[in-house]
Amino acid sequence: MPPIAGPAIAFGARRLFNRRPIIFSLQQDLQRRKPTEVDYVNGEIVRLAGSVGVAAPANELVVRLVRQLEQRGDGSFLRRDEVIQRFAELPTVR
Repeated sequence: MPPIAGPAIAFGARRLFNRRPIIFSLQQDLQRRKPTEVDYVNGEIVRLAGSVGVAAPANELVVRLVRQLEQRGDGSFLRRDEVIQRFAELPTVR
């Protein structure tokens, strides 16, 4: 009887790794030039943090960046290095 473990593992790996990438709703909204739900997610975190006197700089940055993309209205995105740089400029929290 031929071994089946190798082909079974290969089949499982193909099913696992040959999937289409996940496109999150925020990205879909931007691509469709529709308003995003950023205020209901990250914006709420910013509001809740502020209500107890705590800053949420990473979430504030996400809201600003998404609003910037919404204002463009062309479905474009920031480059990866731009996003990394903007987050790297945030103050560290200790």
